[in-house]
Amino acid sequence: MALRASAYQLQALPETSFDALIMHAGRTGLSGLISSIMNDVLQHTAADPGTAREQRLLLALLNASSTFEKKLPLAPELVVRLATQLLRSASVDCMPPHVAAHVLRRALFIPRRDGAHHSLIPVLVEHLAATSTYPLLEEGLHVIEYSLQYGAADPATLMHYVSQTAQVDGERLGEHTLQQARADGFAWRKWAREASGWMAVRPRRHSTVDVQTHALRISLWSLCCRVWLRLQRPLRFRAALTQLRAELHRASQLLEPSQTLASPPPSAHIVRGLLQSHLVHLTGKGTRNSVRAALVAMRSVSADDLVQLLPGVVQMLCEKAVQRQDPRTAADVLLLCFDACASQPGAASTSANLARTIRPATWLDVLTYLVAASRHAAARALLTYALQGAATWPSPLHAQWLACLCALGEHDLVRDLYMQWTASTGVPLNASERAAWLAQQAPASPLTGLYAMCDTWLRTPDQPAAATRVRSSAPRLWDSPLARAPHSMLAIVQLLGTAPRHEVPRDRDFSMAVRDDALVPALANAATPHYHLTALLQASLMLHDRATARLLLHRMHACGHTLDAKDMAVLLRGLSDVAPDEAVAALQALPPPFADEVHLYAVVMARCLYHARPELVDQVYALACARHLGAQVAQQAPAVVLATSDAAPPVYVHRVIEMMRDGWQPDTCLLLWMMRSATRGLCLREAGGAQPKTAVASRAARRAGLHAALQLYEYVAQRRHIIHLPTTRFLLYHVAEHARHLKRCGQSPAPLIACLDRLVAQLLHARLWTGWDEYRTLVQDPSLKEKWTATRQRVLPTPLAHQLLLAYQALSDERGVSEVLDWMHITAHVRRQDLARAPYPALQRLATRAHAPGLRTKLWWHMPVPKPRPFTSALVGFLTGATVAAVAGLYWIRHEYTQASTSVLQSSERLTDMANHVTQYLDRIADLELRVQRMEKQQITRDEVTHAWDSHRQLYSDMFEETHALKERLWHLEHTIFATRTRVEPIAWDLLPPRAPPMPPVRLV
Repeated sequence: MALRASAYQLQALPETSFDALIMHAGRTGLSGLISSIMNDVLQHTAADPGTAREQRLLLALLNASSTFEKKLPLAPELVVRLATQLLRSASVDCMPPHVAAHVLRRALFIPRRDGAHHSLIPVLVEHLAATSTYPLLEEGLHVIEYSLQYGAADPATLMHYVSQTAQVDGERLGEHTLQQARADGFAWRKWAREASGWMAVRPRRHSTVDVQTHALRISLWSLCCRVWLRLQRPLRFRAALTQLRAELHRASQLLEPSQTLASPPPSAHIVRGLLQSHLVHLTGKGTRNSVRAALVAMRSVSADDLVQLLPGVVQMLCEKAVQRQDPRTAADVLLLCFDACASQPGAASTSANLARTIRPATWLDVLTYLVAASRHAAARALLTYALQGAATWPSPLHAQWLACLCALGEHDLVRDLYMQWTASTGVPLNASERAAWLAQQAPASPLTGLYAMCDTWLRTPDQPAAATRVRSSAPRLWDSPLARAPHSMLAIVQLLGTAPRHEVPRDRDFSMAVRDDALVPALANAATPHYHLTALLQASLMLHDRATARLLLHRMHACGHTLDAKDMAVLLRGLSDVAPDEAVAALQALPPPFADEVHLYAVVMARCLYHARPELVDQVYALACARHLGAQVAQQAPAVVLATSDAAPPVYVHRVIEMMRDGWQPDTCLLLWMMRSATRGLCLREAGGAQPKTAVASRAARRAGLHAALQLYEYVAQRRHIIHLPTTRFLLYHVAEHARHLKRCGQSPAPLIACLDRLVAQLLHARLWTGWDEYRTLVQDPSLKEKWTATRQRVLPTPLAHQLLLAYQALSDERGVSEVLDWMHITAHVRRQDLARAPYPALQRLATRAHAPGLRTKLWWHMPVPKPRPFTSALVGFLTGATVAAVAGLYWIRHEYTQASTSVLQSSERLTDMANHVTQYLDRIADLELRVQRMEKQQITRDEVTHAWDSHRQLYSDMFEETHALKERLWHLEHTIFATRTRVEPIAWDLLPPRAPPMPPVRLV
C-alpha cells in the first residue's frame, strides 16, 4: 500500500512479489488487497499495456480467482473484464483449462438482454473443447441454456456446442439421453406437420422461424432437462423444465390460428414424462430433502401438468414422505394434486382414480397430521376424496379412522361408519336389563382397601350397598376390532355423549350404545387389560353412569389390577363432572401415596372451575397448601389458580408477568381476558363468575387496573410481537374515559400519557395484528374490506387513528395529537377529508389544522422498526453459522483424532506387553506339555491303581491285626508269668557248664 504512492515503484516491483501478494490475499481472503492490485493492473499502473508483465499479472489474478473462489468470490463482471483485457494482447491458449472454465462460468452469470451472448463464450468453448482433459458437461449445458435463453440461437452453433460437449464428456451425457431429447423434438415436429403441414409461422426475433428451428430448440431444452436430471441437479432441472414448457407453448401458439388441429400437441406428454422421471428419481433417493424437493418441483408446474401425472407416482411420493416421518409434505402433495384436478374441467375421473390409488394407511397418516396441526379446512377437503375408498379400508384401521373423524367433528359420518363396520344397531341396552345383567356380572368377593373407598365414592345416594341379583340373558357379543379399541370408543363418547356448558349432547343414546358394545366383551373376557377397563370407567363417568363405573371397579379388583395415579385421575375427573362436592371430599380422603400426586389436585380444580364452582377450587387449593403442595399445583395449573384468585388487578398482572418471565406460556385468549378484567378493575374470580357484567369496581380500582392492563399489554406485545385490535380499541376507550375524569378532578394525566405513548409505540411497531375480523365487525366501517398484511402494518386504520386522536385530546396532550397527525401525514392513509367526515366534532376541527412537523419526541419515532431480514443478511447469517459449526467440527475432529492417536499408542504398548506375556505363557505351556509327555510314558491304568490301593489297605489292616494279636499274646504271657508265678528255691548259679553251646547262624534282613 505504501508503494502505490509512486507509479515508478510499482513498475519496479518484481512480478514474484505481486504473485506472492496475490496468493496471500487469496489464501487469507483479503478482498481489499486483491481489489487494489486489480485496479493497479487494469489502470496500467503496475504494468504497461500490452507487455508480457501485464499478461502475467492478469493471468495470476485470474488464477487466484479460480483457485480461491470460495474464500475470495469476485464479481462476474470483474472476472470477465480481466479476461477481456488479457485476450486483447494475448491468445486464449495462454489460459489453463481450469482458468478458462472459471471465466466461462463467470461470463454465463451475466445475462444479456440485447439478444447476443458475450463474445468470450464462443472463444472459451472452442478453447476448452480443444485443450481440456476433464469433463465439461455442466459448462456445456450452461452455454446451451445461455444461448437458448438470451442469444439469437443459431441451430448450427448450438448443435456444434452439443457435439463438442459429447466429445469431451460423452459417457455422462449418454447416447440414450441424446436419442430421447431428439425424439421429443421429432414428436412435436411430426405433430406440427400432421396438423398444418408446411405452413408459414409468425415472425419472431426479426426473422422467420420455421418448424425445424422450434423442433431443434425443444430438443435442446429437453436435453438440458434430462442431463440435469441425470446429474441430480433439481434446481437446474426445474429452471430448464420451465423454459421447456415456455418453448412448447410458444411453438404451439405460433401456428396459424386458421388451421384446425387434428390432435392436441405432445407438450403435455413431454413435460409429464420429464416431471415423472424427476419425481421418481427424488423418491428413490428416500430422504426428507429429496421428498421436499419433489414438492417444490410439483409447485413449479401448472395445474394442467399435475393432472397428467400418474396416480402411482403421487402415491409412491406420499408413502415415502410418510415413511420419512414427514406427513406435512404428503399432505401438501395431495392438496396440490386434488386442487389441480378441481381446477380443470372434466378431471373428476382423474381425482377419483388418484383417491382410489392412495392407500388407506397413507390417507390416515395425512389426515391425522392435518387434524393435529389444526388444518381442519384442508383435512375436510381431503376427506371428501378419502371417503371414496371407505369400503376397502382394512378393519385394523377402523379404530384410528373413527378417532380421526371424531377429532374433525364429523359426528354423522362417525355414526354411519361405526354402524356399518360393527353391524351394531346403535341402540343402548335397556336400563332395567343393563342393571340386571350388571348385577349378575358383579363378583361375589368384597372390596377392600382403596377399592372399597372408591366404591363408596361412586355409590349414589339412592343405590343400595348390594344390588339384588336377577336372572337376565346375556347381551349380544359384538365380535369386532372396535370393541377392543378403547381410544376410538372414548373419542366417540366425547364427541357425541358430552357437550360444553349449557348445551345438550348430540346423541347420548348412541354414545351409550358404543360404550355398551365395548363393555359386553370386556366383562365377558376373564383377563381384560388394565387400561381397557380404565377407558371404560372413564367413558361411563363421562356418561354419568355411576352404576357401570362401580361394576368396572369390581372387575378391576377381580382381575387383580392395582389402582394407579391414572385410574385415580380418571375417577376424580368423572366424579367432578357428576358431583363436584363429592370429588373434593374424595380428594381430602385420599391415602398418602395418592395424596402427593400434584396432577390430581390440578384435575379437580380445572373441572370445578369448568362447572363454575370457584369455592370448591379454593378448598382444593387450600388442601394442597395444607399438604405443602401449593407451589407445585400453582406451577402445574397456573391458569386455574389465577382464574379463581381474589387478588387485585395490579397484583395478578405482576404475578402473570413474573411467571411469563420464568417460562410460562399462557394462551393468548387468557391474557386478553386478564387485560379486559383488569381494565374494569375486577379480580379474576369476579370476572369469571356467572354474571361478570354486573360486577362494578370503584373508580380508584378501575384506574389502577387500567394501568396494570396497559402494563400487561405492553409486555405481551414486546414478548410475542402481536397486537389484538379489539383489545386495543377497548383499552383506548377506557383511557379516554379515565382522562375525562382526571380532567374534572384536576389530577395530573402524565402517568396515563406515558402509558398511552408506550401502547402506541407497540401498536405501530408490532409484527402482527390479530383479531381483524372481529375488529371490522365492531367498527362497522365499509372501507375496511381486506386484512392488513405485514407491509401495511405501520398504516393505522381510520377508526383506530380517530380513537388515538380522541384519547390524546381527552388527556389534553397537544403534542401527542400533533405527532399522531404527523404520522398519519407520513403514511398518507388517513387524509384531511377523512378527518372532515369524522363522526366527532373534535376531529372535524383538526382537518383545518396546518401540518407542522414537530420535534417528534414521542416514543414511537425512536423505536427500531422490525424489518424482515433481507436475503443477503440471512445468507450472511447462514454462512456465519456454517463457519462456526465447521470450526467447531474441525476442533472436535482434531480433539477426537488426538484422543484416537493417544489411545492407539497406548493400545500398541499394551499389545506389545501382551505379546511378551503371551510368549512367556507359550514357553511355560511347552514345558508343561513336555512334562505331561514324560508322565504319559510312565502312567498306569486306573484298575492297577485301584488294585494296588486295595492290596496296600489289606496289608495295613493285616499288620494292624497281627500287631494287636501279638500285643494280646504278650499281655497274656506277662499275666501268666507275673500273676500266676510260684515261689521256688533259688538256683545255684555256681555250677557252670564247662563249655557253652554253639549259637545258630543269624540271617540279616
